[in-house]
Amino acid sequence: MSTQLLFALIGSLVSTAPPFQARFEQVTIDGGQTDTVRGYIYFAAPWRIYYQVDYPLKQNLSVVMNTTTIYYPDKSLAYVIKAKSEVESPLSQQSLGAVDPSQAMAKMGLAPGKTRVSGDTTYSTWNSKNKRLPFSHVVFGHVGRATVYVEVLRRNGGPLMRIRFSNHIKVDTVALPTAVVTERFDTEGERTLETLTYQDVDTSTAFLRTLGRFTLPTGTRIKTSNW
Repeated sequence: MSTQLLFALIGSLVSTAPPFQARFEQVTIDGGQTDTVRGYIYFAAPWRIYYQVDYPLKQNLSVVMNTTTIYYPDKSLAYVIKAKSEVESPLSQQSLGAVDPSQAMAKMGLAPGKTRVSGDTTYSTWNSKNKRLPFSHVVFGHVGRATVYVEVLRRNGGPLMRIRFSNHIKVDTVALPTAVVTERFDTEGERTLETLTYQDVDTSTAFLRTLGRFTLPTGTRIKTSNW
């Protein structure tokens, strides 16, 4: 099972993003090793996103709320990973940029903190007293209506994740980023760098009728774990 796929950046959008499909390429650099994954992404909602991977091997991935499913059709094998919350899910924790901070952070029990402006970017900080969450602060950076930065800080003040969004395209009234760079840090401060790019973005909604294909076929071997 690919660790890189578990942490794929799939929800790097603004809260009002419409459903879309696109080709994606994800490049991960970890410990001097580079891995590349290519395929299609189907974005239905901030907590309902699907991948159809065609390189380096065939996989179907889905994240629905706090449940991540990774299915290998050639092996008839699936891994189902359940997290305590949407944010703690290995796929959807990086969807913090996919939602309106004032709604998402309040739902998770975070309170608004300081706001500062640097150049054309406004940074807002949200604070948590909930010790069950793996982080204490979340910082959002916006330029106009476009999300350009998200930082998640551990309870000890160290970084957990930094995400930068760029190459936005306008879809209706939404600024949709098509390039996302994520830095993830382990407890020792070691960094993993991920770059995700979208191409051929299609906002027609015909694909929504076909998402049933991500349902696991009868007879699939299923291994479950908790995050």
